[in-house]
Amino acid sequence: MVTFCWMRYMKKIVFCLQTMVLGGVEKELITVFNQIHDKFDITLLLLYQEDFEIMREIPNDININILNIDKNYYCGSTLKLVKQRLKKGKFFEASTIVTKRCFKSGVTGANINIDDIPELEEHFDIAVCYHIHSPLMLKYVIKKIKSDKKIAWIHNDFYTTGYPIQRLKKYIVEYDEFVSVSKKVEKEFREFCPWYQGGISTAYNYLDANKILLLSEEILQDQIFLYEKKLKILTVGRFVEQKGIDMAIKVCALLKKENMEFHWFLIGYGPLEEFYRQMIQEYDIDDCFTIIGRKENPYPYIKNCDICVQPSRHEAYPLVIMEAKILSKPIVCTNFDGADEQITNGINGIIVPLGDTEALCNEIKRLIRSPQHRIAFSKELEKWHAEDDLQTIVKHFE
Repeated sequence: MVTFCWMRYMKKIVFCLQTMVLGGVEKELITVFNQIHDKFDITLLLLYQEDFEIMREIPNDININILNIDKNYYCGSTLKLVKQRLKKGKFFEASTIVTKRCFKSGVTGANINIDDIPELEEHFDIAVCYHIHSPLMLKYVIKKIKSDKKIAWIHNDFYTTGYPIQRLKKYIVEYDEFVSVSKKVEKEFREFCPWYQGGISTAYNYLDANKILLLSEEILQDQIFLYEKKLKILTVGRFVEQKGIDMAIKVCALLKKENMEFHWFLIGYGPLEEFYRQMIQEYDIDDCFTIIGRKENPYPYIKNCDICVQPSRHEAYPLVIMEAKILSKPIVCTNFDGADEQITNGINGIIVPLGDTEALCNEIKRLIRSPQHRIAFSKELEKWHAEDDLQTIVKHFE
């Protein structure tokens, strides 16, 4: 009877995402699920299913609701969107999309008619739009989900992404609270949305340091990485424009021209893989730049590399930086939002200007030539302990 009463009064929360892929936002959500799934009655709502592997990591007691929306119809390129509308006889929608895209009005991906997406009948205590840079989901939570309170999470910046959040004002004002993963992104939100009267706060991403340390002990099977005797540089990220992997390839070519002894490894996957492979061939660096591919457990690679490089064009508080810090690896990253909240420049890592290929090359070159600097950074990182910011997150729901 006691158990029944407890279950009866557990707060009901729905977390809403466009889909689940092997990315930082999704990994963070699973980490949160692992910490709070026994405290709340949780539902995960997805528009469509894309990555079956990461779905297996979701705790079994999480309710999963997948709407099975046509990914291409709702989230494709302008051409695909128009073709799908015409195919379904929605000529006015097709012409509206073309007009808005030609004159750069409206919001990318927000030309979507959500009337055809089913509304959830269930009532929740809290509805969470877990990534506001998905305008469709930002609108769906307001229009299609019944809840006492609505919260939205900010996982990316506004200036460098060009995300036109002001055009979503009528939905933004309906949210009770926004949660940013970095102080700088919180500040940007306040600057872009001075008219917003609800709550806005920062809750840093959380990682289970003990789990990462344990997983990093897994024995490596990758022969190329395992038996490479040269200094190992590692980049981890999805193969999308945001992560700046093209810049890593260009820097690698510059380092090779200067006869630096190193081998650069890339872990990840995504739509630009073939483009990056072509770049590697064009820059003639296939002997020192290797795409390892997707790895469910990248931590043994991080543990056994010499330098971690994150050349992103925009971020908010990337998990890969935290993972490298937990494993005490020297880090070189670009000055994306939140970088200086994770790295103390020159003390436990290096931050270079966004898009500055020459600066990135020079700093990596300095670390290659100076084992003392790498050791100093690693020792400084050993003093750092991953802070448990999960209580801040839990308090939002409580």
